[in-house]
Amino acid sequence: MAMTNLQKIKNILLAPNAWEAVLNDQEFFKDTIAEMSGVPHVNYHAEGGVLDHVKLAFAEMQKIPDHDWFDLLMVIFHDVGKRKALETNNGKNMAKHDVYSREWFVEWANKFDLFADGIASTAKLRWDGEWIIENHMLAHHLADSSSVYRVMDVVTNECFPRLARLATADSLATLGEDGNPHWPFSDVLSDPKVARWVGKPRPLPIVDRDDFIELDVPGQAIYDMVEFGLKLQLNNHTTDRARIINDVMSCDKIKKLIKDCRTQEALDEVIRWNPS
Repeated sequence: MAMTNLQKIKNILLAPNAWEAVLNDQEFFKDTIAEMSGVPHVNYHAEGGVLDHVKLAFAEMQKIPDHDWFDLLMVIFHDVGKRKALETNNGKNMAKHDVYSREWFVEWANKFDLFADGIASTAKLRWDGEWIIENHMLAHHLADSSSVYRVMDVVTNECFPRLARLATADSLATLGEDGNPHWPFSDVLSDPKVARWVGKPRPLPIVDRDDFIELDVPGQAIYDMVEFGLKLQLNNHTTDRARIINDVMSCDKIKKLIKDCRTQEALDEVIRWNPS
């Protein structure tokens, strides 16, 4: 049986000299390495350019006991969007590089047909990778967030252990002029805002589907309303069910969601009875 592209990539990342294997690979990583080569950092990175940083983060990830090949893959792609970010922001900063990195990762995965939708275990890897890459900057700022819900939503995600490993390697590879990391990610993990959710399940919302079922909108819309209720519950530190329901229904975005759902429902009805 021929070896799949995914297995070939695993073999590269699990090789004894994995970083050299990545640099020398001409099939899977050539374009990604080229995209990072020669891209300077605007600030915060005394270790050098983007590729210098990724090389150092790769080495730091290899030191983490629980890491695997997918963690190393995340290191390679987490900053690949910095060239586009720098160009988009006229050389001033690298804002949104996490978004551009996720987009590059998706295109790369599709190009090599790595995470086939028909295979649940591999399809999940794609979604995990997208989430980890796009949230790797947010991870560093969790302790600064004023939203209890936002911190909870990230930390209770089943991919958070992988995100934490990436953030750990990333922070250890982000050096100041003295050659030491600016901050260890362990400081974020130990912050009370974050620590309270580590290893914990998502809290149950006080409101549920039954509170909105009479609105006669699609299930996804009801899910969004319940989730918004949970956000209000946590951020407003309230257990008042009636208040949460009232605040959900008073929100302009929710009003628009309901209106849009009903408009689409009416349109679907017209299409159903007047097919082209």
